[in-house]
Amino acid sequence: MIESKFLTSAQLWQDFDRTKDPLGVTYVEQRTEEYGITVRSLFFDALSEAEGAVRAYARILTPQDYEGEKFILYLPSPDSDIDPFDEASTMADLGYQVGYVDLRGIGDLSTQYSGCFSYGRWEEAKDNLYLATPSALVNPTFLWTKIVARFVTLLETYYPRCRVVAFAERLSSLVVWPLVANVPMLAGVSVLGTGLVEEDVSSEAEENQRKWAIALSPQTYARRTHIPMMVVTATNHYSCSFDKIHDLVALMPEEGLCSTVISHGLRRQISLTSVNTLWQWIESQYKSKAPLPHIPTLSYALSDGQVHFSVGVDDSQEVESVYVHYSFNEENPEYRSWHTKVGDGSPVSVRVGVRDRSIVAYTQVNYKGGIQLSSPCVSIQLPDELPRARMTPNKLLYDTSMPPAFFAETKVVNLSLRVFGIVTAPDGIAGVCTHEGRLISYCVGESNRLLAEGELQISAYCTSERTIDVVLTVEEDGKYRDYTASVYLKGDGSWQRVRLASDDFRDEVMLPLTGWQGMKKIEFRGAEGVLFNNMLWV
Repeated sequence: MIESKFLTSAQLWQDFDRTKDPLGVTYVEQRTEEYGITVRSLFFDALSEAEGAVRAYARILTPQDYEGEKFILYLPSPDSDIDPFDEASTMADLGYQVGYVDLRGIGDLSTQYSGCFSYGRWEEAKDNLYLATPSALVNPTFLWTKIVARFVTLLETYYPRCRVVAFAERLSSLVVWPLVANVPMLAGVSVLGTGLVEEDVSSEAEENQRKWAIALSPQTYARRTHIPMMVVTATNHYSCSFDKIHDLVALMPEEGLCSTVISHGLRRQISLTSVNTLWQWIESQYKSKAPLPHIPTLSYALSDGQVHFSVGVDDSQEVESVYVHYSFNEENPEYRSWHTKVGDGSPVSVRVGVRDRSIVAYTQVNYKGGIQLSSPCVSIQLPDELPRARMTPNKLLYDTSMPPAFFAETKVVNLSLRVFGIVTAPDGIAGVCTHEGRLISYCVGESNRLLAEGELQISAYCTSERTIDVVLTVEEDGKYRDYTASVYLKGDGSWQRVRLASDDFRDEVMLPLTGWQGMKKIEFRGAEGVLFNNMLWV
């Protein structure tokens, strides 16, 4: 039985030797895809004890005529049901050799967990990602990291020329930080990672939380990481990582060792501009190319009822555009509704309203060649003595003449512009639309600028009959609750006006929404291909 105790990250890893045991490689398949990529599937012995073993399944993709050293160790998120082969193939198309290990343990061709290692199988692991009781030795992400470390040993043995960049998505970011701190490689990437903020736990679990933070948190391993890292997140990511990301960067032992990229206005995905910046950074690790510019800075001054923002940029490369993004009065980063002003070299001024108490802002700089970098966010508590302007509340929530306020949310990490944007109907009227996933906005959270009374009217256009769900996320007594209204659309190829009273929205036990107070998010579900415009209260 494992003794219940606190372990430091060094103690956690001190008895693990990734090279001492035979790999026991067995090749399952080798094939060449019609587009020239060779795919090798194999099993290898990852871990073995008297009480159990892990026989890991992996794939290695090699581009046609590949003779280089560029190797991406792809770590897909274990909670994703999307085949990782698709993303790995995209990476191989870019000229990289790519390898990944199955960690889920689901299906015939998957990693086999037996005996004392059965807790690594996803169905058991998913509820224990932050488990450190009786110690962090039984944490599934620690187990997964050891499996991936053994795979790196396999690569060193059979592909000795490869220089590895570890590329982790979402939950696998809990693996990449301990991996890069303990296994030699060229660089590491964390995309939409979690764990940067302490998890919400009950008082009974505080000891477990401390054990996890000491032994397994990204913060712990950032202090021990001596290779370049790229951290990519989104402003509205549910882990609140945008507000904390530069605290993590500050823990790195060398200044400038970690680069950061922020996707504006998104939650569970990153933009194509962020993707482009990320791959340019990865390419720079292999070549003697100029590094990315330094991240921009944002400072401010308060006067005359305004916040005056000043942007500092690295002009070692040509700047194409500068933006200042800002959000009022929202403490929870996930629900911020963003406004944008374009910078021109002079301070960017934002007027403060009578009911405004705080503002969060950051700057985004676009460089020639598609690189996009962002500053840390600046959080300002507005002093009472600052003069404030009186503002007339607006009953118009959204129309397509306004700046972008909606985004799509799909299963994949990269948000493709092919599935989301402003679409024009045959009658010449445009609407915001997604062809995949959900359509989401935080614009309803602008309670100081909206006059939400009466009924919410929405114009919708589609060509097929359907029923969609409009979902409002509402904050009530510090908790967030979803209220849903089902809407029937005729789908006759004409614009249809829909009116919804607050009590048309019901929660999971069918209790009605009693007013428009506390709204944080509006979401359209089952509305792929539907155009929306002219959202207002009437």
